[in-house]
Amino acid sequence: MAAWQPCPLWSFNGIQVVSTYTPFAFPTAAVTLFDPVKRTQQHATDAPTLIEFNDRLYISWVYSDKKMYMMSSVDGVVFDDKVTISVPTAGKSTPQPAPSTHRPALAVFDGRLWLAWTNASDGQVLLTSTADGAMWAVPVAVGGTSSRGPALTVFMAPEPGQEVLVLGWSDTVVKDQMNV
Repeated sequence: MAAWQPCPLWSFNGIQVVSTYTPFAFPTAAVTLFDPVKRTQQHATDAPTLIEFNDRLYISWVYSDKKMYMMSSVDGVVFDDKVTISVPTAGKSTPQPAPSTHRPALAVFDGRLWLAWTNASDGQVLLTSTADGAMWAVPVAVGGTSSRGPALTVFMAPEPGQEVLVLGWSDTVVKDQMNV
């Protein structure tokens, strides 16, 4: 096993932030740390969300303009131009930006990329999906409100023995009650 060594992660206002790590490898691949500042040249007001879908690496984040953005890459090094995540909206002829002030959640389930977020205007937890990473389905309100970002994952349920999409959020009606 290699010795601990400093690893530069990023710099901010001339201050270099470093971490220590031990290089390690999984049975099929080595882990590589990339410099995200040099890779995306984007800024976020909350932590980004990453996921692999259809042989692409997707990164999604929210910015101070309360819009969610997404970029993707085939190699994890060069990213496509950022796009605003826009969804079909009642009464509008074109998709509208999905407003949020908290990080979105992403999961891949049943051949689709799923997106959950907390609506910036009313705190509703919303869920939508896409088959191609670009055209999103009409969002569905899941029946709860939150003042934080949701979590989304896929779980192999023992009953009925199949994968299920699981959404979790912290409720605002019953202060900080977690819902799944």
